[in-house]
Amino acid sequence: MAGVDRLLTNQFIRFCLVGSVGTAVHYSALVAIAHFQGKPILGSAVGFVLGAMVNYVLNYRYTFQSASRHHETLAKFFATACAGLVLNTLVMGVLTGLLGVHYFVSQLLATAGVVLWNFTVNRRWTFHRG
Repeated sequence: MAGVDRLLTNQFIRFCLVGSVGTAVHYSALVAIAHFQGKPILGSAVGFVLGAMVNYVLNYRYTFQSASRHHETLAKFFATACAGLVLNTLVMGVLTGLLGVHYFVSQLLATAGVVLWNFTVNRRWTFHRG
């Protein structure tokens, strides 16, 4: 069992490292669109999609070391990402639109929830080795 725990821990650490690259892309788009166009929710959605593209490539190769064909994993990855996007956008909408929380604080909270969602689903479904 210790080997499984170590694999899970190592995968989660790699997932978080990969995710930090995708998050940097995500937040860069968020801040740019919020600042220049005044549309933080749109910026969050655009950034989420761009970050997801970066995350797919890095998770496929680095985190989960997938040998599956891209047409199998890519569809699953983006289905997972779309569900994460809905979760992310819902949290952003509630926190910024209804509760008046600053968009950046809202995004930090949304990101925390989406990270847990994405890791679990990607590990168990997207990149699962049957």
